[in-house]
Amino acid sequence: MDTPGNGDNQPTHQHPPRPRVRRAFNVHPGMDVYSREGLRLGFIDRMFLEGGRVIGFLVAYGLLARRHKRLPVDKVDHLEDQSIILSIRQHAFHQLPDADPHVV
Repeated sequence: MDTPGNGDNQPTHQHPPRPRVRRAFNVHPGMDVYSREGLRLGFIDRMFLEGGRVIGFLVAYGLLARRHKRLPVDKVDHLEDQSIILSIRQHAFHQLPDADPHVV
């Protein structure tokens, strides 16, 4: 009896695996931030780095961008051109606590 993984049950012609293309997480101040449903929430005011990697960012929003929310990188769904699309909806964004932009 053949055991899985010994090669006897493998097809004779296998396609090589496709290389995975990953876009670098290139975030910078001034980028627009959008909710999951495509509504503009604000823009990146500041980024937080650890070991040269972006771990979070401060989103300025509201009247004259006076209010701020601190978001970890895991809230980013993807990037489109010069915009960040979040994995959360507008309602969830507004329920996050406001952050003091002067405190790191």
